[in-house]
Amino acid sequence: EAPVISAEGLSVGVDLKALFARRIDVQEVTLLAPNVVLIRRADGQANWETGGTAAVQTANDGGTASTSDLTLANLSVQNGRLQYQDLSAGVDVEVQKIDVSASMPTAQSPMTASVSFVANGQAASATVTIDALPALLSGGPSGAALDAQIGANTATFAGIFDASGQVSGDVAVA
Repeated sequence: EAPVISAEGLSVGVDLKALFARRIDVQEVTLLAPNVVLIRRADGQANWETGGTAAVQTANDGGTASTSDLTLANLSVQNGRLQYQDLSAGVDVEVQKIDVSASMPTAQSPMTASVSFVANGQAASATVTIDALPALLSGGPSGAALDAQIGANTATFAGIFDASGQVSGDVAVA
């Protein structure tokens, strides 16, 4: 059985000075040609499930970093591929040529991302802006905008959503 994820390369760059000051300042994350293969076998078992639970123990000395200390200068995924198979349902979907670019230069700035890919021979792309990612990750609301295109079809969203799934805003489809 194929591994769930493999890639030709991964590079990560962090600002060590910021890390010692308990801030997470990611300068760059680049994932080259990732290949994600998700398979649900006929017996219902999925290759991404481990079958167990892990206990996570953390120490809190009052000096841990939080999501408000997170910055991301540049995240990119180049030439990715995703395959999902559900053998009991006869589903086999492949998404190719996945390219992603995202950034959040400061903890207070919006996170912006763009993605493009080809699925079933159809090109698609989208840009997303999340106004307050640290607030969203902490369970609060955030403003957001989405512009998507699949072939000649477009969709936009502008509004507010939160981690619980509450969404309000304007949607347009053409």
